[in-house]
Amino acid sequence: MAYIRGAGCTDCVVYIRAHDNSACAYSEFTRPSLVSSADTPVIQDMKLNVITREVELQVTSNPALKSFMAIRTLGSDVGRHVTFTETTVTLQEMAAVPTYLRVRGSYGSSFTAFSQPKRMDTHFGVSIDEALCDGTKLFVRVSRGNHIIRIHFSDGQIIDKPASGSMLIDPILCNGTTLKIFTTGGQVNSRMAIPNQIGGYVTPKVKRADFYNNKLYIMMDTRLSEVSHTYEVTIVENESVQKIFVLNGPIDSVRDVICNQCVIYVRTYSKEGSSAFSEPTRPTMHPELSASENFEVIITRSSPKLQWDLPARHRAYRVIFKPLAGGKAMEIPLTSPRGTQHIKKYKLCTVYEFLLVRRETNGTNTTIKNVTIYTEPELPVNMTINPIVPGELRMVFDLKTSGSCPLHYAIHNLAALNGTSMLQFGSPFTIKIHNPEKKMRFKHAYTFLGFPSCVLLRITVLPVLQGLQMSATYSVSQSHLLESPKPEEVVHELQGNNITIKWKKKQHCPALYTTVTLNSAQQKTLEHTVTFQNLVGCVDYTYIVRLYFRNNAMVESDPVTFLCKWSFFFSRDFKVHTSVIRRVVVHYSQSEHLHHKTVR
Repeated sequence: MAYIRGAGCTDCVVYIRAHDNSACAYSEFTRPSLVSSADTPVIQDMKLNVITREVELQVTSNPALKSFMAIRTLGSDVGRHVTFTETTVTLQEMAAVPTYLRVRGSYGSSFTAFSQPKRMDTHFGVSIDEALCDGTKLFVRVSRGNHIIRIHFSDGQIIDKPASGSMLIDPILCNGTTLKIFTTGGQVNSRMAIPNQIGGYVTPKVKRADFYNNKLYIMMDTRLSEVSHTYEVTIVENESVQKIFVLNGPIDSVRDVICNQCVIYVRTYSKEGSSAFSEPTRPTMHPELSASENFEVIITRSSPKLQWDLPARHRAYRVIFKPLAGGKAMEIPLTSPRGTQHIKKYKLCTVYEFLLVRRETNGTNTTIKNVTIYTEPELPVNMTINPIVPGELRMVFDLKTSGSCPLHYAIHNLAALNGTSMLQFGSPFTIKIHNPEKKMRFKHAYTFLGFPSCVLLRITVLPVLQGLQMSATYSVSQSHLLESPKPEEVVHELQGNNITIKWKKKQHCPALYTTVTLNSAQQKTLEHTVTFQNLVGCVDYTYIVRLYFRNNAMVESDPVTFLCKWSFFFSRDFKVHTSVIRRVVVHYSQSEHLHHKTVR
């Protein structure tokens, strides 16, 4: 069984013969049954499980369809096919990568066309980023989402743990090297993960933990501490990890903590290894300080602006800000529970640290929040991206500063500075452009190699201050679909009151499908030509060809406008009754140019 795309057939016949070295004769011809593109079903959702090889399929279709057939294809080869009647169904023995799934509908005696293909290997589940075991506690780090962490033991026992993200499971006997973890969520299972064994160092102990106003304070028992180690605190709510942070010392705090029935675990680690997790500690709750303390520093063109909303209780708040590189600290008392205030005395091209400090009733000062900003006006950046040949990309940057801070720059393909790559294939990259002469404007060109075809690339240019991290506040981004330029050789032919629109078929990076819009009419096709019929004369028509690729990426042609004219045909000799019509103006069409001749 085979599936062939791109073979136009309106009145064709099919012959078959064996494909080997023998001179096998052709079979008798068979005339294919024509199917309708109307009411073609659409694959709305598809979830895979490569262990059970099940496919959960949801199809949107016309209610008049009586049944459906799903086929699995790879190129022109057809694998397993299954018939079903419900629009939501679980198909057995259908999951396989890398293959495509297509669905068509049946009215009983006739069939619809096949749906757009869905690639199966784009439905993988999330991966397990880290797994740690100290013998009785298991830590699993995964991304946010609805998952099931499946734990396999050497004796054949299986435990499923629903998870919305990272988990710390306590207690569990996980000190066996044959323990395996799979992440499922109705999608493809992740790869096997064997936890790393930790321990062998002195296990830390929490001396005191207090929870005030969504802020957690921790004090460690330093009598058990070792040299050159770091405390890592994990906050767990019902085995779900809410937050992980590193203590800056034996006494520290962290904000924005959700704690209803939470417990905390602490471990120490260094380059030599890690200790086991501490025994769980439940923080002491202080509900009388439940009011929120909100404080922000907003960057504006004129100056930094403070904005705060603090509890209306008899406590004093103040803001201390100073240059991070050193310098005189300045202090602003906050006299009202909420408000805004602009900072007047500040320097450009400087990194400032703002501290919100609360005066406690016992006379001590508590730092509630610290904010770091960079005082540089908005930076205009011009950028162009041009493809050269398949697999290469040429970028030219015209970088300008405001004149006050001639900086270095960085180019990377990350959507944000949190490591989330917008490049669908390949590795993320970051390139620093140095400006040793501190020019206010300079150009830079760079050629990237090794890119695959048909990927959506997002490039970000952002300033870098020496000795500091990249700042996304003034970044400029641009997206580009690699090796998928506008439709080429777009032409049209007028035949009476019909029009045929054609464009060049891409060989290197073909589109998934194409739409052609002619005024308010639209056609969707897998080919590279469409025909619109019954056009109205003496009307301006405009059409656009749009190519659609993976990840909902689309490129379109320039709009083309033309005038459709009526064509009148008369016999060589004709008569006009002069008593009715004094003059006849004959319009006729030739090569799309309008001509007229007056006949008296």
